[in-house]
Amino acid sequence: SLTILHEPTDIEVRPRSGTVNTYYLMQWPLMTITLRNVAPKPKVEWTMDNQSIDGVSIKETSVNYMAQDWEVEESIQFQFWESCNGKNLQYRVTLEVVDEFGNTSEDWVEEGSIKMNCNDCPSTTPTVKPTTTE
Repeated sequence: SLTILHEPTDIEVRPRSGTVNTYYLMQWPLMTITLRNVAPKPKVEWTMDNQSIDGVSIKETSVNYMAQDWEVEESIQFQFWESCNGKNLQYRVTLEVVDEFGNTSEDWVEEGSIKMNCNDCPSTTPTVKPTTTE
């Protein structure tokens, strides 16, 4: 079957890309990307400071098949740990095309990141103990 590549006419990222967001320890933040009027279904990859978070996150994808163009929404949740503080949650959305020989290549790419800050993490300021000499 032949699928015509259609780049999305609208991309909505919640929270918005390029923003700084504050979370609490053990909270399960929800991040969502919605792509409208897109075909075929895009591939969405999530990382934290360029490290995969597969296996420690919950991903859900829904596709609304409207005529030839789709609305695709992907959300991700993971438990916010102290180690997430100050890191960037990154996303990469790609549309892949397959040629007549079965070779795959990326035709369209959208990337962004969301800065994660911790509201109630313990202070990382080192404490200096006084020394005594005798």
